[in-house]
Amino acid sequence: MYKPSHWAKCTIDEIAVVFLGKTPRKNQYKSKGKNKVIKFRDLKEGQIDFNNDKEGFVVDDAELLRSLKKLKKKDILITSAAHSGENIGKKCSIISELPPTYESIFFTGELLNIRCLYNESMAKWLFYFFSSKYGVKEIQKAVSGVHLTSGRAKLMEVVIPPDKERARIVAKLEKLLTRVDQCQARLEKIPGILENFRTTIISAACTGKLTKDWRQKNKDAKSASSGPHHPTPNKKSQKKPSYFQRNWFEELPASWSWAYLSEISDCRLGKMLDKSKNKGEKTRYLRNINVRWFTVDLTDLLEIRASAEDKRKLSLKKGDVLVCEGGEPGRAAVWNREDSDIIYQKALHRVRSDGSFLPSWLVYNLKNDSKNWRLSSLFTGTTIKHLTGQSLAKYPLAIPPIEEQKEIIRRIEKLFQLADHIEHRYHKAKTHIDHLTQSILAKAFRGELVPQNPNDEPAAELLRQIKNEKDRQSPENKSGRNSKNQNQKKKARA
Repeated sequence: MYKPSHWAKCTIDEIAVVFLGKTPRKNQYKSKGKNKVIKFRDLKEGQIDFNNDKEGFVVDDAELLRSLKKLKKKDILITSAAHSGENIGKKCSIISELPPTYESIFFTGELLNIRCLYNESMAKWLFYFFSSKYGVKEIQKAVSGVHLTSGRAKLMEVVIPPDKERARIVAKLEKLLTRVDQCQARLEKIPGILENFRTTIISAACTGKLTKDWRQKNKDAKSASSGPHHPTPNKKSQKKPSYFQRNWFEELPASWSWAYLSEISDCRLGKMLDKSKNKGEKTRYLRNINVRWFTVDLTDLLEIRASAEDKRKLSLKKGDVLVCEGGEPGRAAVWNREDSDIIYQKALHRVRSDGSFLPSWLVYNLKNDSKNWRLSSLFTGTTIKHLTGQSLAKYPLAIPPIEEQKEIIRRIEKLFQLADHIEHRYHKAKTHIDHLTQSILAKAFRGELVPQNPNDEPAAELLRQIKNEKDRQSPENKSGRNSKNQNQKKKARA
């Protein structure tokens, strides 16, 4: 790290008190009380989360409370233990304020405390330093195995600019990083906005609202019940099942029809593939995990022996719809590959349209109904939900005319492309913002963030003042002064 010539370098022990916390025993924790304990989990984005109450307090035991380490305002906490040494120091937070609702606030032994005894500006300087890549590098140099001991931590080096220059840098950092935080907060809203946008588009599509203008311009289009592939629901279909009493469909457009999925497709549940019983050639197969919403992931296919009959029954054709039976029941995607030797297992349904509906139309409807009670009303099981073959057969599907289905899918895809474009720009902006904090900190600790003033008091003088203040506040000096005061009181009484 480049250090301006008028800056100083020192060990952290020269300007701060460094010590580890203490971890209570498991039976000494509780989930409410007046004595709060801060753990590794509570360090979040440079701040402390005081709101996690689960086992976040200790029992009111006088001996225990005397043994624990208290937190103070301006303290800097750094993770000092982890399953992997490279993760030590990855979390660094400063105590901006201590909530007055607690009698005492302690911290555990997995955290290292750097307590600056100078002013708040210096505490913030140390916090920013150990949040930077330079500070993390110093921490990693001090790590031994999977621990950062207080003894080794005291030898970590930090750069110190002149007092006035440091104050200007801290003020500039606070201003810039506040803006970065505001940008991040605004960016974090975008995924939710895009998700709501896509959900709204699918909902409008499945209820006919998306193509209302299309129907007005194409009044001569055949209705879904008049064409060869759009059957009028038979008598059994016209008797709506009990869950229709809860308005499965809103009022459908007059040119639309509906039918049970079993009436307009071939639905087949996959076969339980047992390695110990199956015979035949090794064959790749799809599992539940391979079917995501709108896409089939082929990066992690397993193999099992399958007979020629198995391959025939469990084959896949372009346009088949794969629907998850468990996991996230109803999750679906269209198989858009040409015929292949890949088969599917019992955790998946294969739905093959008779021509009444386009494959993507079914998937969009399943996605829409997964967001409300409709699809879940078909699930079986109490804790682990399933969409059985019998249940899927009873799934009622709204059926627009084929030409309208094509128009709906075209519009959805066009709008989704717009959302995908925005999402791509979001990821680029997020990557830039995520690196911006470290770029600003690096510039600060190279002495490039604010102008330098040759009239500022040298950093060496600042270190001398800090050392004097540290010595004045050290426990040894305090105990010495207390002993001297006690002796003077004894002499006065004599």
